[in-house]
Order: sequence, then C-alpha cells, then structure tokens
Amino acid sequence: MYGIARVAIVRRRNLHSCPQVLRRTPCREVVGSSKFYEWTISTHIWRATPCMATISVPPRSPSGTPTRSKATRISERRTPPATATDAWNQFHAYRHLPDAKFPHVLGFGAAYGDELLPILPRVETVTIVDPSDAFRRDAVHGVPATYVKPAPDGSIPLPADSFDLITCFGVLHCIANISFVVGELASLLKPGGYMALREPIVSMGDWRRPRGGLTKRERGCPLPILRRIVQDKGLTIPRESFCAFPLTTRIFRFLKGGVYNSHVATRFDAALAAAFAWNVNYHPRTVLQRFRPTAVFMVLRKPAPSNPGGGSLQHGVVLITE
Repeated sequence: MYGIARVAIVRRRNLHSCPQVLRRTPCREVVGSSKFYEWTISTHIWRATPCMATISVPPRSPSGTPTRSKATRISERRTPPATATDAWNQFHAYRHLPDAKFPHVLGFGAAYGDELLPILPRVETVTIVDPSDAFRRDAVHGVPATYVKPAPDGSIPLPADSFDLITCFGVLHCIANISFVVGELASLLKPGGYMALREPIVSMGDWRRPRGGLTKRERGCPLPILRRIVQDKGLTIPRESFCAFPLTTRIFRFLKGGVYNSHVATRFDAALAAAFAWNVNYHPRTVLQRFRPTAVFMVLRKPAPSNPGGGSLQHGVVLITE
C-alpha cells in the first residue's frame, strides 16, 4: 500500500520502562513512483538509525494500475504546500530582493527546489546544482527544471553570467573549499544579480565527539571569515540579518508546520537574534555565550557596470538553496 517499505534499525534503551510506541511518519524522500515511510519513536529515549535496506513494491491503485508518484502529484498542484523554512526565507531574504521577474534561477544544493516556492511565480526556468540523482525531476512545481552535478573539485559546469538569482541555504558549511565554491557562484551571477545565502556561524558543537545529525567535519563558518570570502569574490552585502536563536525552537516546538514556517516564530527569532547580536561567538565557553544567534542570512549582489547612457543595468537575482 505504501510503495517502498523503509527498513530501519531501532536502538533499544530499556524497553520495559518506555511506554511509548512506534509511530509511522511520511518521509520526505520520493523515488520514482514509490513513497518512503520511516518508523520513529514518540519519545527522545528512542532513536531510529538511517535506513539500512529497502524493498521495492510498486504501488497500485484500487483499479490495479500504477499510481503517480508524490513528486508528480505535488508538481501538478497550482498552490504547492509550504516547506519548513518558507517564512524564514521570505522574511530574511526574498522580501529584500527587487520586485521583478527572475527568468533564470540557480538553486545550489536545492534538492527538490522547494526553497524556491515563494518566488516561483516570478521564475521562468530553474537550474539546480546537486550531486545526487535522487532529487531529479523535470519541473519544480510546474516550472521547468534542469539538474547539474558539480565536479569533484567544486567547479560547476555552467556558463558564466547566466543567472539572475542564486539561492544557497545551509549548504556551504558541508563543503570543504567554501572560498572556491563562492567564487564559482559569483561567476555564474549576471552583473547586477543577487544571491540569497544562509549559513551557520557557530561550531555546531564539539566536532571531536559524535554529534547527532551532523557529519564528522560539518561545522559553521565564522562570521568575519564568511564576510571576507564573499567580498573577496567581488560581491557586496546589501542586507545581513541574524537568525536561529537557540531558544526559538524550544519555545515553539509545539508548531506542527515547522518553527521557521511560522511568521510569528520567525519574527520572534529575528528579534531575539538582533538583540543578542553583540554576543556572536563561534564556540561558547560560558552559559551567557550560548545566548546568541547561530546563523546569518545574507543578500549578496554582484555589482552591475554602468550603461553608456549613465544609468545602471536592471537588477537580477540569484538564490542558492540547501
């Protein structure tokens, strides 16, 4: 009934003292016409490890014909569902972009391209740079999409000055050669184009020990270094704002649609992050140092040359997604 059955291994911690039961929740992954489901636990005492095996069972409708995939059904909807960070991206990035169409948009590490939902009505074509084939699709909610794989050294096989908008949300901290990749993205921007960037600016914990949900070498980029990198690549920073205050997810953990898909929680988080901007530090050593914003949004712009008539070229926009 549910297509591909996802098999997970559950780590057992004192079975008899835990009355909670396993709960099945839909997984974001969609492959072909099959849908993944994963088993999770309703308490933090239990934790499920990543999928260890899959069993392929083609889904069928009651009439016996194969059903359409979730990806196909979502892309055909006129009003796509919101993602977990729509309000976040809109508040800190998209609303600060020019009110214009963006014919060619690049999503760096954008996976399904859902991060582009708030601006898709203004987009003609989408190009997504992602090393995985699991996310490939012909369209992002009705907008034609092209997927491109980056080279092992981080170079992107696309022509320079090609995109009006680039998005990069939470991707750079997973890359070893951040400076080189930012240079690649800057070269892909049209003169006058914009890039929307969100990155953690903290250590993300002690990487000498295992950290839940993170890879061994995954860590944020210190704010002064991140600023220097984007400026050295010829980009300006018209807009910068802090976000991801540690208390926000705790206070609004009851929200089912995602903390950062709530306009109230997003504004609350932005206010706290701005109030504690003076306390930005990479790795906290005291309790007070933990009360600081842990990520930054930047709206970057590639300077446009002046026209012979004295005016400037029309602004374009480039966004990079996670």
